[in-house]
Parts: sequence; C-alpha cells; structure tokens
Amino acid sequence: DGNRIAFWSISSQIVAGDTNGLWDIFVYQHDTATRRRVSLRADGGERNQGSDSTSRIVWPALSGNGRFVAYATTSTNVVAGDTNATQDVFVVDLDGGLGVRRASLGAAGAQGNGDSPAGQGERVALSYDGTWMAFTSTSSNFGTTASSGANVFLRNLTTGEVRAVTDATFGADIPTMSRNGLYVAFGAGAQLDSRFASSGLFAHFTNVGRAWWWLD
Repeated sequence: DGNRIAFWSISSQIVAGDTNGLWDIFVYQHDTATRRRVSLRADGGERNQGSDSTSRIVWPALSGNGRFVAYATTSTNVVAGDTNATQDVFVVDLDGGLGVRRASLGAAGAQGNGDSPAGQGERVALSYDGTWMAFTSTSSNFGTTASSGANVFLRNLTTGEVRAVTDATFGADIPTMSRNGLYVAFGAGAQLDSRFASSGLFAHFTNVGRAWWWLD
C-alpha cells in the first residue's frame, strides 16, 4: 500500500549509529516518517564486509504485505554458521517474529556451493505474504543436474521446500513472481518453448497452488 519503502544507500547519515562504512538496506515507513536499517546481524550488530564492494548496487525486495525484506550480501556474520564464502540471500521480518534468516539454502538446510543470487546484489522475488521466494543461483547442490550457469529456484520460507524452476546451463536471469507464487517469470538465453526458436522472457507455472483456470 506504499506505507513502507525498502532501499539501499552507502550514506552513514540516514540513521544514527551507522558505523560500518558499508552500503546498507533501509526501510522508510510513511505513516510514522521513520527510517530503520535492516542489513544488520541477527543479534543487531554490524555485519562485516565479506567480499562485497563498498559501493556495489544492491536491490532489496519487499513483500507485498510490507512485512519482509530480502537482500543479498557476501557478509559472513549476518547469521551463525555461514561458512560457504559465497553470496547469500537474507530475509528480515520487519514485524519481529521471525527475525533475520538466511534464505538461500537447500531443502535440507544445506549451504549453497555457488552465489545466490547469481549476480552481485541482484534482486530476488517474494510472494505477497513472503512465503515463497524466487532467486537465481549458481549452486549445483539445490536439486539441479546442471553444473554451470545460473538456474532459477523457488523456496518456501516456511517449510524449507526448494523447487528448481530451470535446470540447464544457459544461465537464467532475474525472476519475478506473481502475488501467490503460482507463476515465476524470468529471462533466458535459450529456447525454452519448443513453439518458438528463440530466447526471451518465459513464464513458469510453479504448481504451488491452484491455477486461475482450475475447475473442481
């Protein structure tokens, strides 16, 4: 509804106590005219730099209901146990109950062996209620047979279920998602629709619920 806006900045003057000298993710709340920094450790402390550039562009995602913010960083101390030395996606619950979680994990909670998302600071997609997340990854241990190129994955942030939307070596581009997670759209440099001999933008039905044409 426009009440919350998520954005990134390298400024240290947006909120008090910003002393890490790094880019950060902020949320502006319109009805209270307040700003908060959300790219912090799970315990509220400053995160480290990892291999991030201090001036990189980062594209945060905000769920439609305004509750969850997702962003990507190579920082190693946002949550405990982050030892894969790659870029990961983190999700922050702005209303507090679920805190800060690492979201780019395999179905059994395995750390990725490649960057998630594939591009530096690349935006992920969240369903309206923040249950589903779509993201690219170069990880080969999230259930795909491909060992190179970026694939698109769908993860249920409540149950931990992971589904591979693509399984190829062509390299998929930044995904977007419909309100309820039923459809994921993405770019690909390969022929994925046999009816058309070209690359382009593609839509994938995820089967996480009923399609609009479903009949009992």
